[in-house]
Amino acid sequence: MVSIHHYNQFPHPLALATAKQTGMKFLTYCVLSAVLVGPACLSHTQAQSVELPTPRLRVGSAFSNITPNRVLPNYNGSPLQPGDGSQFLLAHVIFCTDGETEAAIISIDATWVGRGVVLRIRDELHQRTGIAPDHVCIGATHAHHTPCLGPSFLSGATPDPVYVDFVVTRVGDAAEKARAQMEPAVLVTDVLRAPQIGVSRRRLSPNGQVFLPGGGPDPSWPAESPIDTKMQFVAFENLDRQPIGFIFNFPCHNNVSGGSNYTGDMLGRAGQIMRQKLGDEMATVSLAAPCGDVGYFDVTKGNARTIADDWAGGRAIATPILKAYANGQRRRCGQLTVRSIVERMPDRPYNESTFCHDNCRGNSSRRVIRERYDPEEKAVKARGQTYCQVEIQCVAFGPVAIVTNPAELFSVYGILIREASPFEVTIVSELSNGYCGYAPTLSAFRHGVYEPHRTVFTHRLFKNADDRIERLSINQLKLA
Repeated sequence: MVSIHHYNQFPHPLALATAKQTGMKFLTYCVLSAVLVGPACLSHTQAQSVELPTPRLRVGSAFSNITPNRVLPNYNGSPLQPGDGSQFLLAHVIFCTDGETEAAIISIDATWVGRGVVLRIRDELHQRTGIAPDHVCIGATHAHHTPCLGPSFLSGATPDPVYVDFVVTRVGDAAEKARAQMEPAVLVTDVLRAPQIGVSRRRLSPNGQVFLPGGGPDPSWPAESPIDTKMQFVAFENLDRQPIGFIFNFPCHNNVSGGSNYTGDMLGRAGQIMRQKLGDEMATVSLAAPCGDVGYFDVTKGNARTIADDWAGGRAIATPILKAYANGQRRRCGQLTVRSIVERMPDRPYNESTFCHDNCRGNSSRRVIRERYDPEEKAVKARGQTYCQVEIQCVAFGPVAIVTNPAELFSVYGILIREASPFEVTIVSELSNGYCGYAPTLSAFRHGVYEPHRTVFTHRLFKNADDRIERLSINQLKLA
């Protein structure tokens, strides 16, 4: 396999820094860490000393830089370019085993990762490490300023094959390193109140029509559905009390950043802050919680942003996680269980579909809307009945379970799945192991607007697919 340092198409940006630049970056990281995290967050060594139980689980972590060095389009076809080096696109891997079962939990800075790319990454890891392909969990962070890695709108972009090869190779590199570094581990885990960033973006008018923020809803109109107010994390550390890696999720669209540069957005910043505080080499796997109807523009306050920028968002997410980790109980991880089921779900037929004739994107011109949806309508009608491979996976260890789906579920389903779970901490991860687009609630189909409108790839599944995904997820959790 060609080393990344000699991979001409996408040379590793970190490898280009001189020793002086590296030193300056480290100093800058230290200063930023002190400013962003602050004294309110205790060092992990300040937690009350306890006798650690003998662990069964072995855990290792690593991450790879997957930032391109040239212009590539995002999912919507907008050209993006490398920035000033303050943030990179990363693929994080946590590899674990209980001596009998292995699992790899991966997050990739991408809006979503198509099923074909997921299968390629799984095959790469199987060839390199021997891990069973369906024991590899691959989640997208839903960062919107990232190169396209899966089918999108027909008017958007398709994945660049050279970049796909690059990502597959780099994830394999990180997985090999993480597996080689596995060591006995204990965990710290908790369910925390999420910072008040996410707001329901679907506001219900008196006549039963939903409006998005760009459509000019009245501030008095209620949210269509409740949104999740919790976030979860699990941290692994070795017997010397040194952190190995983190897994966390957060229920809001990860698209706070603007501009034309590549960025992992606020979830990327949250991970960056954690690494600045606890160790530059550990992986910080960020999994997108169900948030298909959640944004960061507050309709009740004149569409004001709830958060200033990606740094502010990252700080708001990372700070309570770091504090809970510092003060949390160290626990034995226990048996590792992995379950996976793939169901061939029908897409919504043409005669049950709508194609954005309700001016649902009030901030877009009619011409732009029709340029997007007319080709979609024509393609859906011509293709006839189609299906989508939907994988529901559960990775469980000790008091923690991660349950995944490839949809953009509405936020209420994160709540419902967690409440029905037999595990103390349940991380519901959407946009994982493929991509099947929005899965709106039945009430959303009645009220209309963006998420229920049909496209070939981004809004495809049959009505009530959300309930089906919920039931399958709960069943996997109960069987784990």
